[in-house]
Amino acid sequence: MPAAKLDLSAPLAADPATLPDGNSPDLELVIAGPEELQHCNLLNFASWAGPLSAEAYLRREEHLYATGLSQNGGLSSWMLVDKNDQKSPRTILAACESFRKRALVASRTAREVKDSWAFGIGSVYCREEYRGKGYAVRMMAELRKKLEYWQQKRGLRTDFSVLYSDIGKKFYAKNGWIPYTSSHVSLPAKRSVQQSSKPRMLVTKDLAELCQKDEQILRQVMNDFSSQNHDFRLAWIPDATTMQWHHAREEFLSLELLEKFPEIKGALMESANGKSTWCIWSRVFSKNQKENVLYILRIVIEGEDHTGERVDSEHVEQIAACLSAAQEEAAIWGMSSVDMWNPSPTVFAGCRKIHPASEIIHRDQESIACMNWYGERPGTERVEWVANEKFGWC
Repeated sequence: MPAAKLDLSAPLAADPATLPDGNSPDLELVIAGPEELQHCNLLNFASWAGPLSAEAYLRREEHLYATGLSQNGGLSSWMLVDKNDQKSPRTILAACESFRKRALVASRTAREVKDSWAFGIGSVYCREEYRGKGYAVRMMAELRKKLEYWQQKRGLRTDFSVLYSDIGKKFYAKNGWIPYTSSHVSLPAKRSVQQSSKPRMLVTKDLAELCQKDEQILRQVMNDFSSQNHDFRLAWIPDATTMQWHHAREEFLSLELLEKFPEIKGALMESANGKSTWCIWSRVFSKNQKENVLYILRIVIEGEDHTGERVDSEHVEQIAACLSAAQEEAAIWGMSSVDMWNPSPTVFAGCRKIHPASEIIHRDQESIACMNWYGERPGTERVEWVANEKFGWC
């Protein structure tokens, strides 16, 4: 018996005039059921599917739901509804997702690094017919309250939540998510010149050990307040589960669009003293093929001066070699560039070494890193975001 054909039509919009205002006490934020979740995906398909068809987009979302980051309560799919709505499925006024992710928080006064569960927020959406009624503002206000104790043990409080705004800095700042530095460097994709020493190319089986090593280094960095003026420092943990989620995205699109598996996941250089420099990357595909980008998810330089006051020439050589390999991989895949977020002085020096015209670009509209701190009202001068790199995006 043939399988039932998948219904790819988004639910019809209700008459906005019949819907409650965004300030109504009858609105509530709830977890979407399976059919409602599919409706959420069909509604936001046009905004985030990129080059995928609706059918392929739904399959990709199912693919991502099966990753370690999404499983066991890692992913919560939220929607704003009218509590009086008795239909099944209910009318979706606005929707979003939250990912529970491992994090670190350091306090100057406590002098310790604390393990934490924090939340990354994504897929914030309100269908066009319902915009202007205050639903997105209401949803974010309700979400902020929900996440304060969501999925925490023994009544513990969430330390922070993060989102990446594609609508500038003002909207989310008014709702509690303060914008942080959101800069990047972009290198052109190109075939590398012959080098005396080439980095080792990384594949999936290499990443777990490197991510564990990275976490150990990050824990040491987090508790160093010697040259900092902040009271708190926070960071996502760049663990293998997080990297696997990013790679699941690129693998699905690579196979779907090109019938080709992206085997190479990064590059590593070792120095004579046993210290290593490495980067992990992921390919991101766009509707416009000329905008396909190889993103550096994470860069690690063992022994780097994290104050930024000293740039070691050997480290510059090592990161230049790794980024040159990334440029070549981007060229092989027909991508336009290699981009990395918030580069350190050492990383930027490496960029300049292989591409002297490199510039740090400060974004003010897309992928703006925003953080809501559940402690004392922060202001960006009180809470430093360490390792604010692409791996944290969701």
